[in-house]
Amino acid sequence: MDLNKTPNISIIEEQLNSTTFISECPATCSNEGNTLENFFIRSYRTSGNESSSKLSRLSIIIRRSLKIGTRRGDGQVVHEKKKVVQDKVSPPFTEYTDLRPEYFIVPKYGSFDFLNKLVQNKQFGQLKQFLRENSWPVTHEIRKHLWEVLISYSDKEFESSKFFYREQIESLLKSKVQNFRPAFLSEPGIVVCDHGLKEIGVINLQRLLIVIEYARPEIRFVPILYPLCAIFLHYHPVDVAFACINRLLAQGNKFVFQSEIAVYASRYTLLSMLKKFKKRVYNKLKKRLGSEENKIVELMANWHFWIFKCLPFPYLVRLIDCFLFEGFFLIFLFYAFKCPQIFADKNFCFCPQNIFADKAEGH
Repeated sequence: MDLNKTPNISIIEEQLNSTTFISECPATCSNEGNTLENFFIRSYRTSGNESSSKLSRLSIIIRRSLKIGTRRGDGQVVHEKKKVVQDKVSPPFTEYTDLRPEYFIVPKYGSFDFLNKLVQNKQFGQLKQFLRENSWPVTHEIRKHLWEVLISYSDKEFESSKFFYREQIESLLKSKVQNFRPAFLSEPGIVVCDHGLKEIGVINLQRLLIVIEYARPEIRFVPILYPLCAIFLHYHPVDVAFACINRLLAQGNKFVFQSEIAVYASRYTLLSMLKKFKKRVYNKLKKRLGSEENKIVELMANWHFWIFKCLPFPYLVRLIDCFLFEGFFLIFLFYAFKCPQIFADKNFCFCPQNIFADKAEGH
């Protein structure tokens, strides 16, 4: 039997010449999200003798009732898909989203305890590899604290930032302000995408942006601030999200470009990386668009839209895992090496370490 074919969960029991089979039905494709349900395939064959057939079936019934596995003898074959995720239903990560954490039985991914150990011991080289190599799903339990730990370990004012947000939002609500729209959103070139937050999530996102604007009045042009805050609200309470974003903004352009000049200069940074590491792609673009490099630069002007609005959510979440430790350099590498491939190939699987593998190979 070919296990690569998708069996249906339904089972047909056929009886022919005193021989009983349980076999899988032909595969049918689910219309809901094109995802495969957990399934099992079991088959057994009895002898031609009727009494032997009844005894065998009785034995199987007893074993099932006692939760004892079926014996793998006398031509009996059992195939079961190993369980990976616990059955318990957990509440969502935050009240702003329907995304729920899953608890994995098999230790396939790096643990939160090991992450804490690397951070506390300041083993930053190993931490970088740990983040690149562990492709945690968007529902993995570690995401309840992963980004908070990566940002807060070096921020002595993290707790005071949380308190500052709560104090400011309380004052804002008491003043009965009706307009919760930050002024910077009216600037051209701002990415506006909440990545599927619930209505209460969008309301808290607007409040979060207003407090950020109040706390940092010098910030006028940050194209990715809206979607970045929205992604944090998928996994963290709003006061924690504020403390995280405030810490990123405090480190200048390492994580978030905060001026029109920095955003404009980023196009040329991407162009130089493309020329150095993806020469064939650069030559092809130059051939199609003309010999002037300014035309290629114009093509890269909206790179932040490509990543923070158009990139599928699972890819974006994994990218931020590494971005929060390595800074915007990783975003640049990802855009230069992988963005065209993702949108061309739906089956492409992103692992951050592959970016650097391509770089080493000189592709």
